[in-house]
Amino acid sequence: DWSQERFEYIKEKLTYFLLQVGFRKQKVFFVPTSGFTGENLLRRKNPALSSWYSGPTLIEQIDAFETPHRTLDKPFRMSIVDLFKGGIGAGGGSVSVSGRIEAGSVQIGDQLVVMPINEVGTVKALEIGEEPAKWAAAGDNILMSLAGLDILHLSTGNIVCDVNKPITVTSYFRAQIVTFDIHIPLTIGVPVILHHQSLTEPATITKLTAILNKNTGEIIKKNPRALTKNVTATVEIKVKRPICIETFQDSKELGRFMLRAGSTTVAAGIGGFILLCWIVP
Repeated sequence: DWSQERFEYIKEKLTYFLLQVGFRKQKVFFVPTSGFTGENLLRRKNPALSSWYSGPTLIEQIDAFETPHRTLDKPFRMSIVDLFKGGIGAGGGSVSVSGRIEAGSVQIGDQLVVMPINEVGTVKALEIGEEPAKWAAAGDNILMSLAGLDILHLSTGNIVCDVNKPITVTSYFRAQIVTFDIHIPLTIGVPVILHHQSLTEPATITKLTAILNKNTGEIIKKNPRALTKNVTATVEIKVKRPICIETFQDSKELGRFMLRAGSTTVAAGIGGFILLCWIVP
């Protein structure tokens, strides 16, 4: 029934969440649409919607977005979202992996290393949008065929990297987090699940370093006993197994993560300092 009240309710709730995880308010837009009827995708026809909404259609809003900056000058990085045995036009001895290129570029013939397993493969074929390609770059969603890898060693969440400049592998790092509207405070030793790209990994908060002013970053309180709802803090996190992560300063895409406890998302975070760097043989 195109309820304005319902739209404003959803807008309010999602805006609060998105601001908590680091989105800027001026970069967040809401457009009421119907995928079923196509209403307000290209055109707005329904009087029930037009009576209270006069903003852009979905396509108009997308066309108004600024072109995002692509980190082409950085070493290649791609988180594996899916994988299967066999290759796209590369024979049966290959493994195909898909994902979004977060940094750098790749072309057929390149050697890449998969971390944290530290296995090297050669690019035999590429597809962008189901079309064959010889080259792909940051921002592209690709399917890539790699020779020389054992699919049994691979998993979603692995990072495919520049063979000469692989991503950092660690099990212990310092981060800045923002807690959400949690009912139980976060304390030292609390078990959480860390979500990073396509990876989920058990983790533990090992130290509460400080509570920060969310606007200035200044320290309000050192070594707090607990973190309550809607606070910004620096903490130290230990994951059960080594993971691939970069500092937020080096990579906004690969430096972000979420923390969940049970079925609740309790915090969003950005990597700040790697405390233990694994030297992968």
